[in-house]
Amino acid sequence: MISLPRVTSGLIHGLTVRQSFLTVCLFYIFKGVLEMAVETKLQVITPEEATRIIEESNHENRTIRQKNVLYLSDLIKKGEWVVTHQGIAFDVNGRLIDGQHRLLAIAKSGIDTPILVTRDIEPDAFIAIDTHAKRNQADIYRISKPYAAFISSLCRSLNRSFSKFNHKEITNLIRKTKDDFETYALNHNVRFFSSGAVTSALIYSIYKHSESVAYITALYENLRLANYLEMPAIGHAFHKSLSMTRDFQVKSAVIPYQMLYVFDPENEDSTKVRSCSNEVMGSFKAWILELIKE
Repeated sequence: MISLPRVTSGLIHGLTVRQSFLTVCLFYIFKGVLEMAVETKLQVITPEEATRIIEESNHENRTIRQKNVLYLSDLIKKGEWVVTHQGIAFDVNGRLIDGQHRLLAIAKSGIDTPILVTRDIEPDAFIAIDTHAKRNQADIYRISKPYAAFISSLCRSLNRSFSKFNHKEITNLIRKTKDDFETYALNHNVRFFSSGAVTSALIYSIYKHSESVAYITALYENLRLANYLEMPAIGHAFHKSLSMTRDFQVKSAVIPYQMLYVFDPENEDSTKVRSCSNEVMGSFKAWILELIKE
């Protein structure tokens, strides 16, 4: 229980009138803040309760994104749901102002799920929820942007985006490839040759042709620095095709497979850039699938 400081003849003992007035004002402000403090508790929400909250308390929220609901419900079903500071929140009037996708996911999963529940938030807080900059995958996994681009390229080679792989699969990829990436592909600032489409082919080629690491890394370095005098025929061919194609997109799905052809030591004397064979393409995808496993 908070009590007001002792007052004698209208003054707080030992203070002037002005100091007494300011002290009393600050006291009541502080007291009000404590009384208005929000409450957050860890609760287990059942699918039935989640449905009830959505039906009774979910008003004027943003449009529901079914992909988000499916993604979260899959995490719950797989046992990969993790309790974080992001839960569900109600304002002082009992209206749901955050967490509708999490509640819909719980309802869809059919599984009782632990989640942080915050109550008594001021209604005005609704306008600030989810308006800050969203974290990207590099932020989430605390990895550099070039390395995140490398991981994204591996994911796209399996026709899935970075966000569609679960946490364990991505951490397996990171654990198994980060050292090689930092050894052979890090800190290369030429945009095209530092792209994930190129570095994913580079790291696989080093894995596949372990007896030719010196050749592959030298070729990559000469391509990146445009050292024409040091390049084999395939390097000249690739640079020529690169300079002739104005709309050459770094994110193109074809680039990793062209680079696999370029980095293959058997194609050193080739004067034309092609995509790798279906056999090499299949081996590349099988390698990625192996990486995501424990």
